Amino acid sequence: MNTHHLIFGGDMNCVLSPTLDRSSSRAASTSNSALQLQLFLSSNGVVDIWRFLNPTSRSYSFFSPVHGTYSRIDYLFLDKRLLSLVRKCDYQAIVISDHAPLLMTLHIPVSHNNYRPWRFNTSLLSDDSFTKFISSEISFFLKHNQTPGMSSSTVWESMKAYLRGQIISYSTQQRRHCNMKLEQLTNDILQLDAALAVTPSDDMFKLRLNLQTEFNLLSTRYVENLLNKTQSKAYEYGEKAGKILAHQLHQKTANRTITEINDHLGTKHTDHSKINSCFHQFYSNLYNTESLGNQALFESFFQKINVPVIDHRK
Repeated sequence: MNTHHLIFGGDMNCVLSPTLDRSSSRAASTSNSALQLQLFLSSNGVVDIWRFLNPTSRSYSFFSPVHGTYSRIDYLFLDKRLLSLVRKCDYQAIVISDHAPLLMTLHIPVSHNNYRPWRFNTSLLSDDSFTKFISSEISFFLKHNQTPGMSSSTVWESMKAYLRGQIISYSTQQRRHCNMKLEQLTNDILQLDAALAVTPSDDMFKLRLNLQTEFNLLSTRYVENLLNKTQSKAYEYGEKAGKILAHQLHQKTANRTITEINDHLGTKHTDHSKINSCFHQFYSNLYNTESLGNQALFESFFQKINVPVIDHRK
């Protein structure tokens, strides 16, 4: 959760506020499940978004025909850092099921940062054609770039950059070829299924099995690559102290996050840029105090100060 924003919701089967979330006027205490849910929300910096937007309003999501009362037990919870993206959140009518749907509108900004660090696909080492290709590229690079007087470290660093480009080019070509092959096999199997449904035959059935086997082999290689990435990530991070520390830091960050602020006019703001502007304006006014510029007042002030003098003889 230290790298992601949490959004979840559902039927929690409890009311977080017995006073505002129940139509019954009878006094009731907060249930244990509601207390545990509130503890989780406060620890992870998550808020009940509808209640945040409607701090004193009443709305209900469930009607109990047995007790004849309404209650709000369906929630959407949102990371505090996403509050500025919320446009609206409203309960709808209870018509399709016995619970009211809760609709939330978020404005998700378009991210233009698509950079991902490159990592070598270790499964390529089991590909004979790749090992031959990379061996020839290493020989080619050393033949044309290893000159007398050049340090080995310079040759090594430049060769790594060159080989990375060649590996990316090779992987892209292989991936494109594999996708085209999978698409072709899918179309062939689809046509065979249509033909088998009309005129079934043993030869066509065997052909379909062969195509299916070839498709499974290509798909398996893709799955193996994903498993290798998952295992390497689990091995790198795993259940280490870093994960626990990240969770603790996330809790501290959630507690210190400023989600809303009132400006000098009393208007509430949840947008991060406007919150920063309010702080900037407040401290700018605080430290830019107006000076009267009266020199006589300055001299009078310092003349009244009895400044002790150090005796040099001591």
